[in-house]
Amino acid sequence: MFRLDERSWPLVMMESEGVVTLKDVQLSMAAWERWLARKEPFGLFIRHHGSNQQIEPEAARLGSQWQQNRRDAIGRYCVGVALHAPSVEATALSHYVKRSQTLMGCPAQACQTEDEAKIWLTKRLLQRSAQPSNTLVESHS
Repeated sequence: MFRLDERSWPLVMMESEGVVTLKDVQLSMAAWERWLARKEPFGLFIRHHGSNQQIEPEAARLGSQWQQNRRDAIGRYCVGVALHAPSVEATALSHYVKRSQTLMGCPAQACQTEDEAKIWLTKRLLQRSAQPSNTLVESHS
């Protein structure tokens, strides 16, 4: 299962359960392109259900390549990625957070609850909105 919820923009939610497929990654990339095209700060909350996140190898390659190609734009507009995966062990979450920060060029945070994730992202959005608009572009060039 893969689901996106953009109704609370600039906080967007991505939810997955089970194996992430090539189709899921393509849907995710299309969503990211929409978000980046807005040229506005946003935060992403990822909720993963299940104890073991698996991704098809072709989907992993495509997703990583896309993230590397769009890293500058992601870093410019995405204020952060908050991950809530209560059934995933701490070591795996830590690895995901570090990998996300490296590939996407934006902060990432593992959160114990959905509320914690939303608070963290909201604070980051408020901090970004307090910056002069020219700082947004200059700070990640």
